[in-house]
Amino acid sequence: NFWREVTASGSPLVEPGANAQEALVTFLWHGTPATRSVKVSWAMRTENGFVLARLARSDVWFLTLRLPAGLRAAYQIVPDATIPPGADRMARAQAEDAVARPDPLNTTPLWPQPPTHPAVSADRTAPRSVLRLPGALQEPWLAAGASPATPRGTLEHTRLASRLLANERDISIYLPASAS
Repeated sequence: NFWREVTASGSPLVEPGANAQEALVTFLWHGTPATRSVKVSWAMRTENGFVLARLARSDVWFLTLRLPAGLRAAYQIVPDATIPPGADRMARAQAEDAVARPDPLNTTPLWPQPPTHPAVSADRTAPRSVLRLPGALQEPWLAAGASPATPRGTLEHTRLASRLLANERDISIYLPASAS
């Protein structure tokens, strides 16, 4: 069965691109008959977002992108965001953030990793899935078995109030060991 294979191997699916500088990345979502829309949310932005398409009348939603080889990015899946009619960019983003979640088919550990980087709030939009394409530089300081001799920095968690955005959000600031 398709979904059993995807669950076992993980998603997004990554294939070689037309040349060594790119990869084809396919994001998947296991929809239901009630699913109306699905997007990928990450730092790269477009006017309408990165919208997944439904494969015929199936439960498969997908989006294939050509991405630079070696890319590392954090992303979320946004299923069925309710966007108010006439919503501006900020209202659309808030509606999407309300339902955004990590990719349940991605087998890479979440970022931030809950045991080492607890969220300030119970906001379920905080964790993101990690996309790490072949050729991405190694990050040995993130490895679970990093050398105990490596100076450890600290993460400080706080809330930031924005008058301009009329909201509050959780932020985390990394302070390297040399900042103490």
